[in-house]
Amino acid sequence: ASAELGISLPEIDEIRSAQSRLSPPKIGLAGQFQEWKDEITIDITGDWGHRHVNHLYGLHPGDQFIAGNETDDRFIEAMKVTLNTRGDGGTGWSKAWKINFWARIRDGNRAHKLLQEQLKGSTLSNLFDTHPPFQIDGNFGATAGMVEMLLQSHGEAIELLPALPDRWSSGFASGLKARDNVELDLEWSDSLLQKAVLKPQVDKDLLVKAANISQASITDSQGRLVEVKMIDENTLRFSAAAGEAYTITCAGQ
Repeated sequence: ASAELGISLPEIDEIRSAQSRLSPPKIGLAGQFQEWKDEITIDITGDWGHRHVNHLYGLHPGDQFIAGNETDDRFIEAMKVTLNTRGDGGTGWSKAWKINFWARIRDGNRAHKLLQEQLKGSTLSNLFDTHPPFQIDGNFGATAGMVEMLLQSHGEAIELLPALPDRWSSGFASGLKARDNVELDLEWSDSLLQKAVLKPQVDKDLLVKAANISQASITDSQGRLVEVKMIDENTLRFSAAAGEAYTITCAGQ
């Protein structure tokens, strides 16, 4: 922020110096994502299912580690070990965090399992999350996790249906919001994207990922074809204008 705003203060230099001395991410002896600078036993045993996993902040809500990135995937695998060691138990707020973690890992079925448990065991009849007696983290976190299954944009791309669970093989969603202020509506069937409508609020090149997007066409609000650059079979890029609505239609639709 200081660089963007052109601010120079002694305190910022202190922060930079302290940051340079922070312990980097590590993978522990049991293949887990190490919680502390030094190896400790409960990092391996899971502390009998302890529900805190604060050290996975870089996965969610941070963006230090992104699944599918070759550099990051070895840490992602270590995070899976940590989550499996800690287990799926816990009260509502803890399950909400784990829904998001597994969605970011791109395991929609595991995220959905936790969502089911959240609704069955940690949700009151008035839909409040129970800790007990009530903790809003579970409500906000669970709904955030549901969106993470359908849309992720914390990396360079807008990823459509990145962690879709098998139980949600067909459906639609509207009014989702990606980073860079892009509103989205999605439709899918047989677990594959059928149509997406993107409504950007700023001029920007958009990088969009989806499992079957290589043969997709894009039209603007007037039905005119938009020039698209295919990056690979799951990724395309196009130039978007603020206030327009772009419809991505997958092949055969």
